[in-house]
Amino acid sequence: MLAYAPGLGTVLSAGNNQTLSTTFTPTNGIDFNNATGSAHINVIPVGGTNGYTYRRSISIDHTRVPNTDQSNFPLLISGTYSYLATAAHGGNVQNANGYDVVFTSDSGCATNLNHEVESYNATTGAVNY
Repeated sequence: MLAYAPGLGTVLSAGNNQTLSTTFTPTNGIDFNNATGSAHINVIPVGGTNGYTYRRSISIDHTRVPNTDQSNFPLLISGTYSYLATAAHGGNVQNANGYDVVFTSDSGCATNLNHEVESYNATTGAVNY
């Protein structure tokens, strides 16, 4: 038997570090042991990100930057990301040209960073930024 906390179907309120947990209690206690697990989740309120409802963080490994004191340097983001396809193709981007993809320096999406779009494929989410 599995038990969840909060219970199945619960809609979490906005807030950080909320705990999700599950407990497994076997019906056969001889061959199987009880098990528990938990994780923490941050739920961001709608509109709390300057109107953007979907976002991803980008982490840069500072050991890969030649001079560690740099604060303005080029970076290539290249690949195929299904979530960057348009909504019509199963992704999260609304604009067919990908114009609603932005880069910001803060988690509130308030300070935009300049970027270039070398290529964007609305069908697959293949990008070169």
